[in-house]
Amino acid sequence: MLFSSGLDQSGGAMGFSFGLVAVSVAVSAAVLFVALPRLGKPGAPTLFLRLTAVAGLAAVGSSVMYLIFIAGGGIVPRVVGDTAMVLAPAVFFIALRVLSGDRARRWSVAVVAVGLGVALVSAVAPIPASGVVKVAVLAVVCAACGVAAARSDVEPWGPLRLLMLTCGGYAVFCVVRILVGLFLG
Repeated sequence: MLFSSGLDQSGGAMGFSFGLVAVSVAVSAAVLFVALPRLGKPGAPTLFLRLTAVAGLAAVGSSVMYLIFIAGGGIVPRVVGDTAMVLAPAVFFIALRVLSGDRARRWSVAVVAVGLGVALVSAVAPIPASGVVKVAVLAVVCAACGVAAARSDVEPWGPLRLLMLTCGGYAVFCVVRILVGLFLG
């Protein structure tokens, strides 16, 4: 087996995945608990860094969940992985907007709705359909990150240009993935 964990298929992988989910949720909640009470206090750069850390945790958590899914972990790691994969750039979008002067709470409701929507589709739809939805949402969210970086007036412009190109490039990649899947199967 490619990802041998030493866990038997009778439930060890599921227990392990639930444990990792619990740890990921606990760490993310702890970071949010620290950040939320200070939303208006520390300033945009500090909140930007905190939200970026949460986005990074979501990205890493997504990768771990996909490894567990591939190792036979069942539907829960796939749903959590899909949701975390979309939430990572969505939370990063909030971070970019905060850096430009917007309030984090303004965008948080939309990000939660997007996350819940992807989780629901991933849980009930077959893998090909949920994959298309996830990639389409990723394209939109990454494009929004690219636009947010492009419109930011924060100095220096160089790092924001890199973020704009990276996020925009990944959005284009997602659209190409969908088109290739539609036309080539």
